[in-house]
Amino acid sequence: RLRASMGLSAGSAPPHFRARETEQLSMVCGAEERLREYRRMLPGGDRSSLLDGIFWDAVVLTAANATQADVYVAQLDALHGRGQLPGKRAMYLVIADPRGPRVGSGGATLNVMLQLQAIAGSGWGTKKVFLLHAGGYAERSPAHGTLGKAFGQIPMDAANLGVPATILEAQLVAFTDLAKILPPGVFVSSADVAVQFGKLPALDNDDRAQCHDGVLALAHASCLDTGTGHGVFVCDRGEVGNLVSNTFSGSAFVASGAGGATITEKTEQESVKKKPPSALRVKRCLQKPPVSLMRASGAVLASPVATGHTCGSSDEWVLTDSAFHIGAGACAALTRVAATNPGVFAGVEICAYGDFMQPMGDCADSGYVGRVDHVASLSSVVTPSALNDAGSSSSAKGTDAARRLVAARELLATVIRGRPLLALPLLPSRFVHVGTMPELLQHCVRDDETLAAFPAPPAGIANGTWDVEMMDLLTARLPSVGADGVWGAAPGVGVGSRFLASRVDRGARVGTGSLVVHCDIGRQTVVGEGCLLHDVDLPHGTRVPPGTFLHCVPLGAAAAVAAGFELGIESQTNVSNDLNGGAHCWTCIVLSIDDEVKKPGHSTLGGVDVELAASRLGFDTACGDAVWSEFESHTTTLARVFPVCATSGEAVVAALDLLAEIRRAGGGKVSVPCVSRQSSRSSGDTNLNTENGAEDGPFPGSPRGNNVRSDRIPNFGTSTNTNTPEKQTPPTAAPLRVSISEALRVLANHAAAVARRDALRGRVIGHAVSTLLARDTPVQSWRERAPPLRALRPKAARRVCELADASSKRGGECGSSFLARQLRVARVALALANSPGDAKHAELVSKICLRNAVVAPFARGGALFGRQAMRPTTTTTQNQTENQKHAQKNFAGAYSVRAEYPARLNLAGGWTDTPPYALERVGAVLHVAVLVEETLSTASGSGGGKLKRPIAATARVDPALPRGTLRLVTDDTTETIMDIREMLTHDDPTHHFALLRACASLAIAPQYVLSGKDKEELLSGKDKDKATNQKTLAEVLDAFTGVPNAGVEIATRVDLPRGSGLGTSSILALAILHALHEMGTRMRWTPNGGGEETLNTQWAGRSAVVGGDADAVITESAHTRETRAAIATPSSRHAFNAVLAVEQMMGTGGGWQDAIGGALIGARLTKATPGTHAPCGLNSLPSYQTRVSDLPPAASTFLSRHLICVFTGECRLAQTVAVSVVHHWQARVPGVEKALRSCALLAGEMADALAQLGALDPEKEHFTGAGSERARSSLTTFGAALSKHRAIQETLWPSIASPTVTALYELLEPMTSGSHICGAGNGGHVVCLLKPGVDVEQVRTKVANCAQALGAKVTRVRMMLGGVSTIVPTTNDVSTTVPPANAVPTVPGVSTGTPLTSKPSAAGTNIRGDKPLDKEPAPAKETVAAPALGVGNGTGGRGRSGRVHEQGSGRGRKKRRTG
Repeated sequence: RLRASMGLSAGSAPPHFRARETEQLSMVCGAEERLREYRRMLPGGDRSSLLDGIFWDAVVLTAANATQADVYVAQLDALHGRGQLPGKRAMYLVIADPRGPRVGSGGATLNVMLQLQAIAGSGWGTKKVFLLHAGGYAERSPAHGTLGKAFGQIPMDAANLGVPATILEAQLVAFTDLAKILPPGVFVSSADVAVQFGKLPALDNDDRAQCHDGVLALAHASCLDTGTGHGVFVCDRGEVGNLVSNTFSGSAFVASGAGGATITEKTEQESVKKKPPSALRVKRCLQKPPVSLMRASGAVLASPVATGHTCGSSDEWVLTDSAFHIGAGACAALTRVAATNPGVFAGVEICAYGDFMQPMGDCADSGYVGRVDHVASLSSVVTPSALNDAGSSSSAKGTDAARRLVAARELLATVIRGRPLLALPLLPSRFVHVGTMPELLQHCVRDDETLAAFPAPPAGIANGTWDVEMMDLLTARLPSVGADGVWGAAPGVGVGSRFLASRVDRGARVGTGSLVVHCDIGRQTVVGEGCLLHDVDLPHGTRVPPGTFLHCVPLGAAAAVAAGFELGIESQTNVSNDLNGGAHCWTCIVLSIDDEVKKPGHSTLGGVDVELAASRLGFDTACGDAVWSEFESHTTTLARVFPVCATSGEAVVAALDLLAEIRRAGGGKVSVPCVSRQSSRSSGDTNLNTENGAEDGPFPGSPRGNNVRSDRIPNFGTSTNTNTPEKQTPPTAAPLRVSISEALRVLANHAAAVARRDALRGRVIGHAVSTLLARDTPVQSWRERAPPLRALRPKAARRVCELADASSKRGGECGSSFLARQLRVARVALALANSPGDAKHAELVSKICLRNAVVAPFARGGALFGRQAMRPTTTTTQNQTENQKHAQKNFAGAYSVRAEYPARLNLAGGWTDTPPYALERVGAVLHVAVLVEETLSTASGSGGGKLKRPIAATARVDPALPRGTLRLVTDDTTETIMDIREMLTHDDPTHHFALLRACASLAIAPQYVLSGKDKEELLSGKDKDKATNQKTLAEVLDAFTGVPNAGVEIATRVDLPRGSGLGTSSILALAILHALHEMGTRMRWTPNGGGEETLNTQWAGRSAVVGGDADAVITESAHTRETRAAIATPSSRHAFNAVLAVEQMMGTGGGWQDAIGGALIGARLTKATPGTHAPCGLNSLPSYQTRVSDLPPAASTFLSRHLICVFTGECRLAQTVAVSVVHHWQARVPGVEKALRSCALLAGEMADALAQLGALDPEKEHFTGAGSERARSSLTTFGAALSKHRAIQETLWPSIASPTVTALYELLEPMTSGSHICGAGNGGHVVCLLKPGVDVEQVRTKVANCAQALGAKVTRVRMMLGGVSTIVPTTNDVSTTVPPANAVPTVPGVSTGTPLTSKPSAAGTNIRGDKPLDKEPAPAKETVAAPALGVGNGTGGRGRSGRVHEQGSGRGRKKRRTG
């Protein structure tokens, strides 16, 4: 039934000895096992470095000529570069056939042996060589003619890289076991076949010894019809019967005699029973014999049923040949005779199968020597009697060639005769020929048994193909088979169709049983049933009739000139961005699948006789010049009927019009008649019908060919082709038409063909990655959902993102954001990692990209700090004018500024502030600034220390210091820097001065902060030039301070343990930037833009001019007597984001909440919104909104009595946990976003609890003693949220709680209503909310006596709540309009801070910052406030992901229907 469904006769089915399903399973299992072994030998496999003895020592491909050899070399380079071939690149060779007439497979084999001997000397005889004959132009299957049969692709993923395998790879997989068992020699195969079999039989020592001196051929059980077209082996029947019996456990074997009678060969069987054979000694080899000769020679064997195999077939069978091995001894003999008789073999077409094996065997017949009628190049000019008949009408030239062939055969026979010829039967097995269009379509689409034994992927999975309708973000609805909605075939694809390395646009429909390879199928196209499409770009709306073959061929400059096209138009095209591949012009070969293309008198075109087809196209075939020249056969391959067009899309349309004209009833004329073109060849010129082809083009002055160099072929290109033919002025003359032979042999632009495939591959990858990025798909599943990504490595991440941008519907929007591009590159790099080495490189790329995303805006946006930041602005206020005058002054003398800041407690929302999450999603944190008990001047933390701002930095410019000196002082340790490059080395967070170096670099020399050896790969060329032409440290210090010939000292002092979890590093960075800025400008920084009163009530940090003592403390009188002029820049938003940049520069990667929490007074819910899509400006970084909890003094005191801070005694570096957070988010680990969103929502809940506490009337004694029930309820809600927050973070990142921290949690649980680790966790401080009635001293005693936390203690802190009654004005660029959870949300078009009613909001005005320093235009409606992050806030989402909507409530994105 299967054979009938394929249109094949029952007699052509191969015989089987067991149930067909059993034998099929054996072949499938054998193929899968060999594939697994092959993949182990590929790069990255466990056997990749141990190939000796298990893989070939050399793999050689033959080519028809030097031009084709160059094409093969380029493709081998690409395959090996993508990791699709085992071993080193040097072991893969391409050897072109000798110049001149075709020499056949035998002549090519001799030439390879001679070339190997010339390369390696006699030593090559000890190697195992795999020889694949791939010369020729495959005119019977033109799809493989442009780039070669060996690189034709089949539905099989050999390298597990999500791309279709080439014939070369398929054969390396199939024959991988032979390299282990064969002796040295040359194994010969052909590039238009595939061999499938079960387990490979073993060879014993006797067999190997005979193989060394002779030939071992693979043999297959075939029906008699198949034998008439192949070599047939005649073997000892008893040996065959014994082998079959041992293989299939059958009964006595029965063979057919010459007359067809069945006889039992008991004597012969008994004679060989002692030793079951694995290889059979061949008596005679017949080449394409008739059935009668097979019977007469004893080659025909009885049916399996007749031999006792009851489940077998009932037809007689024979052993036929396929690939074969020539032993080293035989190779040496052949090489000697070829080297000593070059004239005998030159230009003679020798068959490696017939002429090598027919002289061999015990009963060899020499009658084949004089038979030449089957030789293609001689059959048309030589008759069988021509050799002996001098008066024959055959040409003298043909007779001479035949005689030379006979002489070469005789010489070969003298060398080979008498050498052993062995057959190695592969039972069961299948020999598959794919050299014609029907065979290719049959075995790659329709024949399920052959497909399964390749092995091919399951139905519905398309190798290397992207289907837009099924996979596009906006239209995908249902998952495809086995691919979870990302990879596979669309509903419009017909059952049984196959797609290889193609792209299918929306609405495309492909009929049943079609094969589509390297095609771009346009929107709303329809491809009929049983079509074969190769390298075709179908324009939108194209209709392809059933049973059609299409193959587009890019042509070179000679064809373009002859066609009248201007070369300059295409030469200006960027090849990497064009599916045209940079070709000057194209032609499209169109045929019917069943067309005969090479037989004179029987050739057809479109199912019509080729001469009739030419006449229907308007040609006068009688003149013999327009379609065929005088001496050319009237075959389809030589018919010049295929039009040359400017683009591949135009060529497809023209070809389909041509086919329609041919098939039109009654014929007709083409609209533009073709004029005859005089042939440029004389009768003595080389005919294009030879395999080697003419070295000169068909046009005067045309080049010999296009040499393809691998270094000029892009890996893959971005396609901006919309599938609509490009506009180009057509030539005024009639269109040029070429033949299949001319297009494939002479005119083809091979480099353009490769470039087009690479561009299409780029389009496929781009669509896949853009969808995966848009869906936030976890990176660990990318390689399964989009298999072509397996061939890429992290170093290609930037290029892959460019492809995704070009393919995305939002490519322009995404491409405009430098920050978004950097974050996408980081995520893609992580997804492409496939080994520990890849993972390490990907982590480095992601780290650099994240640092680039945050730091680059400061490097490219100009100076923000110091004297150099006081540049002219577009406004002319009096204050700015004074500042400009101030900036032009030259200062003299020493000047010191000290800045002091409190620590901070983060109560909820931590990690939502950490980049890259904070750069891509809305984050929210509830935090409060705290004064901490002084410990440096007290012996213990017993409570006797003074509460103070524990973080301080002093910046001093001093002419007494040598010019160009930067002195850094911290923890009584000093570092002196004299070289700017040393200052810019700050990316090791364990370095004692990393933080100070990073702050100094960002403030003093921001233009150089991206320079460094590990960042060069991500810089543009302009930035590289900038980095290499750095100013000296002295020059940048002079510009920053305005004091010539002076040095700068930065001194810091922190009265907290390192790694305390109280935001030390970020707040210290803000303090350093604050002090440096005031030192450089000699002005007082007031980022909130208000007066002194506002600063005192809002900004938690303070500064003052001090003396030379770095440890000097700012006294209250010094702070209140400030007389310096004020400067409002940089804004607080830019200052907070500068701290983000410092954290990235030093490699710790902290977030924004520490700096804001320590800088502003009050318990604040701070919400950060990702920046705008600015190219690379400061506005690309987050903007901030805050809501201060309304806590009257009584409520503040009540809260302070219940909130305590416990030091765990363990210190940790924030980077330890932050790296895990960053990696989990970048990799989109499932559950991460949900957990972080929950943390942000809890921050809103806790803020609401504080608001409820502050709303209680202090006059009603809510806050006296243990507090009222409502007050206690608010605290209970607050404490429960603390514990929820802790539980969420511990579930996702268990490392946040060390054993010590866990012990403290257990100790404090009875006394607290909630507790939570501050900062990144795993050490530092724990904040606790005490239960009513619990005294602090009780807790202090319990903690001090905790055996599991010996260094733990209660740290006395005081929250800087401010005692305000309403939301206070805040700093520039930090909006204060985050409303309570029950506030009315704002909408676009309504003034910010104003609810939908006519009454003004009590929240005040949303104060945006001053004009961005990089002068980027502010986006429209950017000042709209978002609802508060809390329970029931009405925020919407984006579809199922539920992301926070920045402009109010909403539903998921509406899906739209497509055709």
